[in-house]
Amino acid sequence: KASGTGSIVRGSPIGPELLHALGPRAADALAPSTGLIGALVAYPRDARAQDFGLEPVAPGIGRLRGTAQKIESFASAHPDLRIEIAPPLHPLMDRAGQWVLAAKARELRAADGKGVMIGVADTGLDVTHPEMRDEAGGSRVAWMLDLSLEPGGVHADLEQRFGIKDDTGKVIAGRVFSKQDIDDLLVRIENGFCDEKKGRKCAPSDEIGHGTHVAGIAASTGAKDGRYAGIAPAADVVFVRVTRGASDGIENDDLVRAVEFMFDRADADKRPMVVNLSLGSDFGPHDGTFLWEQAIAAQVGPEHPGRVIVAAAGNSGSIVETPIHQSVRVTPGARMRVPIRTHGADSGSVQVWITLRRGADLKIGLDGPDGEWIAPGEPGRQNGKNTNDYNAGVIYGSNLDNSPIPETSRGAVVVWQGKWPAGNYYITLEGSGMAELYMQGL
Repeated sequence: KASGTGSIVRGSPIGPELLHALGPRAADALAPSTGLIGALVAYPRDARAQDFGLEPVAPGIGRLRGTAQKIESFASAHPDLRIEIAPPLHPLMDRAGQWVLAAKARELRAADGKGVMIGVADTGLDVTHPEMRDEAGGSRVAWMLDLSLEPGGVHADLEQRFGIKDDTGKVIAGRVFSKQDIDDLLVRIENGFCDEKKGRKCAPSDEIGHGTHVAGIAASTGAKDGRYAGIAPAADVVFVRVTRGASDGIENDDLVRAVEFMFDRADADKRPMVVNLSLGSDFGPHDGTFLWEQAIAAQVGPEHPGRVIVAAAGNSGSIVETPIHQSVRVTPGARMRVPIRTHGADSGSVQVWITLRRGADLKIGLDGPDGEWIAPGEPGRQNGKNTNDYNAGVIYGSNLDNSPIPETSRGAVVVWQGKWPAGNYYITLEGSGMAELYMQGL
């Protein structure tokens, strides 16, 4: 059994002890809609979930759902089984405007995108979506190139320039729509002249949904209550569907073609354009040296005023002002203190999960608002600070009794739960190497 310089942590931050810490408010915090708390239970691989009265979920994992009392009774009857309880998940897109200060820009400068075009190259766009309609019911899409459709629209010249051609030079894919074209389609749909339930496609669509999602982030009006307004809710949209059918694969040449089309339409309307590419690849050196990268980059620069390209950099970045995820490098001889600011709680829990990168050699501790709570400790130890109001601990390693750290993971969890004071807390790190920190609070 591991030992440390401080007292042993009381219980697991993800098991029945979490129910104890939350007390009578456990159901409100963990299952606000039903009051029935969901838990997952790990059992021996040579057993069956039914042997424990569980519903099978995956090999060696069963589902337990019920009141806090039911889960606590099960835990008492099966003290050797690992039980995981997690807080609810929440949609977070309404915070995007706050993080990038778009809401503040609209408030102070009326910077809502009016007069600007936003270009999106993606999986498609549901042009019937209310967020893509203006106050009069017309389309907010100024131009659209759909590479999943055959040519044959009224803009043959544009289809010839930007459509997909076979070896003979014949355009075989790519239909162009103007705002008027889309408005006409919307009227036909609303008056019953075209019904997609009969198996025909009435307007450009998005079977995958990613493109509509991205366009909404960029330019949705937030018509329902304003909560999910896009970054530029008054901008006009130029869209290129760069996928065929239900596939989400995008060819590099089609992406180059899409960027050319979008900037061409902005130039034709003499409007500034911001192109959004929420796309990525794990192929190549990622240094801009591929020809398709150079071709796209050539569309912007000092010789092309009024043009911007914004490309995805991944979904795993660090949110500096909101320390939910932090990437931290620790240098030898120094103590790194990662701050967490709280307003305190009468009943609750904070968990900070720490994953070490390859080669990292770290000690991990916790400082409270009044000073050091747990000194930085070595792997294979669990140290705690227990009071009448709260319990705090650092559980470091997967080989400890009842450790919440999976066997294949190298890291720790820092937790404090119960009634704790307001102020600044700090995860303390000593040693060398990189670590990823993820925070969850209740």
